[in-house]
Amino acid sequence: MNQGREAPVRHRRRWRHGARLDLPLVALVGNPNVGKSLLFNRISGSHVETANVPGVTVAIAQAVVENRYRLMDLPGVYGFQTLTPEQRVTWDTLLDQPPDLVIAVLDATNLPRNLAFLLTLMSLDLPLLVVGTFGDKADQEGEPIDWAKLATLLEVPVVSVVATRDQGIPALKRTILRMLEQRSTPVYPLPYPATMRSLVARMERLAKEANLPPRRGAFLFLLGEKQTGELLRTAGKRVEAEEWRTQFQRQQRIADLPLALFTFHQSLAKVIAFGVQKPHRHLPQRLERWITAPLSGTVTAIGLLLVIFFSLFALGNFLSEGITALWTASVSPLLRSLFVSWFGPGVVANVLLWGLDQGILAALTVGVPYILIFYLLLSFLEDTGYLSVLSFLGERLTRLFGLPGRSLVNMVAGAGCNVPALSGLRLLPTMRERFIGSVLVLLVPCSARTAVILGAAGLYLGWGAALSVYGWVLLWIFLFGTVLHRFSPGPPSVVIAEIPPLRWPQARLVLRKTWFRFREFLFLATPILILGSMILGTLYETGAIWSLIEPLTPLLTGWMGLPTWAGLALIFSLLRKDMALQLLLVLAAAQLGSGSNNLLALLTPAQLYVFVYFVTISFPCLASFAVLTREIGSRRAFLVLILLFSFAIFTSGLVYRLLLALGFA
Repeated sequence: MNQGREAPVRHRRRWRHGARLDLPLVALVGNPNVGKSLLFNRISGSHVETANVPGVTVAIAQAVVENRYRLMDLPGVYGFQTLTPEQRVTWDTLLDQPPDLVIAVLDATNLPRNLAFLLTLMSLDLPLLVVGTFGDKADQEGEPIDWAKLATLLEVPVVSVVATRDQGIPALKRTILRMLEQRSTPVYPLPYPATMRSLVARMERLAKEANLPPRRGAFLFLLGEKQTGELLRTAGKRVEAEEWRTQFQRQQRIADLPLALFTFHQSLAKVIAFGVQKPHRHLPQRLERWITAPLSGTVTAIGLLLVIFFSLFALGNFLSEGITALWTASVSPLLRSLFVSWFGPGVVANVLLWGLDQGILAALTVGVPYILIFYLLLSFLEDTGYLSVLSFLGERLTRLFGLPGRSLVNMVAGAGCNVPALSGLRLLPTMRERFIGSVLVLLVPCSARTAVILGAAGLYLGWGAALSVYGWVLLWIFLFGTVLHRFSPGPPSVVIAEIPPLRWPQARLVLRKTWFRFREFLFLATPILILGSMILGTLYETGAIWSLIEPLTPLLTGWMGLPTWAGLALIFSLLRKDMALQLLLVLAAAQLGSGSNNLLALLTPAQLYVFVYFVTISFPCLASFAVLTREIGSRRAFLVLILLFSFAIFTSGLVYRLLLALGFA
């Protein structure tokens, strides 16, 4: 094998089962949804979290098997042509210091796509063992696989298993031990055209000069620095390889060499699959055909997204109101009496109540009703495989903004609560897409902002005014999406996704995955909400808040047309947007003494409309900012914060003047 085997790759520090680096290393690789994690469990007896979409399980899991070798479960990837985080982990591991044995897991129900990935692995001259999964389902669907013929064609050992019944697992374990004892380093023939083989030969010579294994080094140079990052920078000969690669692409009129390689592997994989797979005898299941067809699938997807929205809105509001009523009736009086008895009535007790009473209540009324329900729905959709269907159907719409189809789920979920929708952005492949997606999600009115739109504009100004606010939102989403897509640095990623067969999820795994995600919100957003509440409470109780608002008078009154005291409600809307409307009534009563039950007695129609518009367009809340910081980094999060607030202030003034020009005073 290659020299330097003993040195661990950079990702091994994330393994959870101890550093037995003296044992041989066996890695499980394959596309997502091929049963790889279940196979890991059957071989090792360990348990790892499984997921049906890329980007959920990025960390590497390892187990020591029978004290004879280490088994590693690498994240599922589709190929080398995209730049998702889980793909970097897998390819850096395989290209940097490869395992002693690579187990390539193939899904029998989707053989051509899986074979394309296997051909990529064979190009690396890795010691391979092929494991076929879901062969029983392929038999049921009338497409049985001749695994022995596949092994003959590829000259690679093949073992067929049914992991759910432990069928083939003993034979697989014996084969693993036998191949580890042989310690052979195969050299697979390249199926490329002559021009490509010539380029590979030149890259192999460069690899030798850079002290890299010839075939893997050549493959690394073919990918280029964009795909391989630090590995290529430390390999040397980068400039020379780049010149050869550019010249080859120009001569062959290839825009993207990694994508061209993947496409070639796909074509060859279809030929191989045709030779080992019997003709299709049965139509797909009626349900799967219905949900993936362009028309019926789109109608079904829209219906499901509406169910998600109304579930988050209706059930979330119900639970939020119930939690608020229960908290204010039982916990709030207890906390008030404790703080007053300890610190006496005054600023200290009131500030603590702002943080530990209102802050925790805000976290509960956002977290349990909206975030927990969304994560439960998301986990269910992941484990059924339907999330991939939504991604496929939404691709045509979201690609207008340079986003993959899966981002449509986040935008719809944002109508319930922006916080879980932002958390879901981690599934997007690149930081560019996560940045664009975060801006668009934050522009979607959550249930709290919807409450302001309906409770203020809808109630006092009419449904036409309320609908016009949503019209502004749609306009700005389209504007921001297209502008950011056009001017954000870096090209959009190429996302090659699959539509896995639908499966009924296990309740235990769905609940477990939901909790793992929900606890991140509890540990991250809740402290920020408490701290933010205490800061705002301190400013309010000490009266310092008015000194902060006074300099904003030219902006609030002169530009946006709002009274100065309304600015206080806008500041406190950072905790939760519907608090802006509640506090507006309270402040109005304190300022004017009467008429607080009718906002039109306190504000002109134009002022009330601008107030609702600003609350809708501006940054949602502190909880959203906390999650956004984790997903895209603090620098980008502050940039988005400033961008949305500046845009909301600027356009609010324009909207106010437009209303005055239309006579809507």
